[in-house]
Amino acid sequence: MNNDPRKERLNQMVNFLTTKGVADKPFNISIILKVKPDSVDQMIKAAAKQVEETRKDPACLYYEISQNLADPTQFISVQTWKNAQSLVEHCSCEHHHEFTKIIDEVKEGTPQFNMWVSVTSGESSKEDEKNLKLEQEKTKTA
Repeated sequence: MNNDPRKERLNQMVNFLTTKGVADKPFNISIILKVKPDSVDQMIKAAAKQVEETRKDPACLYYEISQNLADPTQFISVQTWKNAQSLVEHCSCEHHHEFTKIIDEVKEGTPQFNMWVSVTSGESSKEDEKNLKLEQEKTKTA
């Protein structure tokens, strides 16, 4: 029996994505966590390192950790991954293990995990690209 709650949660997430038929498609994760008041600075420092390292992964399409303006002890991580396997690989990286050790030290309560898929199929990105091309064409003719 697997005694590592992180591995169990990862397996549950992959199984959930598979059951929903999106394990081979991009998906988003949001994680909300609260840290001890005297650990806010430690969390910010660790988050900066985690974001820097994770964004180097080509399978990571988006990764951000933000702090709640109304409650500085609350943080949210918003992530977009290429597919379920890319998340599994990320969770085996050394920098991820280091970050989770820090989270275990500073967290207060249980983090809240949610998984999401896009309902816009990237249409806003396509529209942004179209508008950028139009702006570039205007600049060339001006």
